[in-house]
Amino acid sequence: MFKMKTMEFRGHGLSCIKTLVVVFLVVLNHTCADETDNEKENIAQAMKSTIDQQGLDDLEKEGAIRYMPPVMDEEESHSIHMPKKLRCDGCKIIAYQLATRFNKAHERRPSMKSLTESEVIDILDDVCSDDYDSYGVKEIDGVKRLTGPGTETADAPGIMQGGGRWPNRLRGMCNAYVGELEEFPIYQGYLQDKTLIRFLCEGEGILGECLKNKGKEEL
Repeated sequence: MFKMKTMEFRGHGLSCIKTLVVVFLVVLNHTCADETDNEKENIAQAMKSTIDQQGLDDLEKEGAIRYMPPVMDEEESHSIHMPKKLRCDGCKIIAYQLATRFNKAHERRPSMKSLTESEVIDILDDVCSDDYDSYGVKEIDGVKRLTGPGTETADAPGIMQGGGRWPNRLRGMCNAYVGELEEFPIYQGYLQDKTLIRFLCEGEGILGECLKNKGKEEL
């Protein structure tokens, strides 16, 4: 499903009106269930070709901002696993979803210092089977990032491409953490670090995806 929205705004202290054209691309499983990843990529490319290039060039000369859907590489399009460069973002999304559910459970029962094991298992089951339809990929300053609720890129300008393999990849990461640690140790990590980011994403091995990215950036 494609949506195109045109907005006009006046720059502060400027006499001219600038036009900001934002094209939103949303590819959801339930709307594109019969399309392959290649077909979805073709849709993104077709979206670009349908826009009047001369019109965009004129807008850019006037100070307009243009956003296009992110173009996926081979791994991003076809791998069943989360691409390595996006695993830190994926880990933070899982941590955010788990911490949010744990927080809500504690708010409902403020007198209890700790949730029961069955409550913890239910929360992990819910998070690891979530549809994740609010998450997708957005290109920001030339870098692809996972984006959606709880992410640092949620409000960054750009076009998010969701659906496709992204929900399954996030569910796969969540289940990998459960398989590595089991449910209650993850909850104990939450009790030590209410964001769960340090525990899930900045440790060792499968729990160190954000440290791996940080190390590469520092080289």
